[in-house]
Amino acid sequence: MEWFFRRLQRILTLTCVGLSVVAVVVGCHHACKSGKCENLHVDNCSDIPQGAIPKPIGTYRNELLNRQAAKGERDDFVFYYNEWVDDQAVLGPFGGWHLDHVIQRLRHVPFAVIVQPEPDKPTLNALRQKALIEALVEAGYTDAPQRVFIGRPPAEGLYGDEAERIYPQLARGGLLGIGGVGFLGFGGFAGFGGGFGNFGGFGGFPGVGLGGFGGFVGFR
Repeated sequence: MEWFFRRLQRILTLTCVGLSVVAVVVGCHHACKSGKCENLHVDNCSDIPQGAIPKPIGTYRNELLNRQAAKGERDDFVFYYNEWVDDQAVLGPFGGWHLDHVIQRLRHVPFAVIVQPEPDKPTLNALRQKALIEALVEAGYTDAPQRVFIGRPPAEGLYGDEAERIYPQLARGGLLGIGGVGFLGFGGFAGFGGGFGNFGGFGGFPGVGLGGFGGFVGFR
């Protein structure tokens, strides 16, 4: 019989709790209709206007950083004219390395592949565009004709005095592995930074961090 009374006691307890919850909900609903909805000194029916509650800390900062990182990543799919053999539609050593990494990443990004045009050489530019399209189609990208364009890179270059000032900072940060410029800015083989001890990197492969061996070749 003892187990019976224990079970009965448990059932009664749960019933009381359930009835209490129902009473609170019904009471609040009734009070809301009359314009008063205070339960335990809390306005349960308040209408909070949009924007009254601030967004989490770092929301706007992270949005800005992500936007800048996306711009840098987009530039990873630009083939500059110094990556080609002079006056030929043949990629040089760095251009071939660049193409291999573009082939690996292109299916995961929405970016277009851009061929920087040689001034006053439209025929050569068209041949280089055709060469990239053929290489991407061979790699399985059937939409390559719609993704490879001739155009000016969106990234801006550096003036000579800026490059002279920035490069020593990159060299110090890369060789010592303790910072330097290379945090979401300059770095890697046309990439945007490297983590501690990483080799800079192409695009988004290395982690975002301070220093590393970022900045081996170019900067933006």
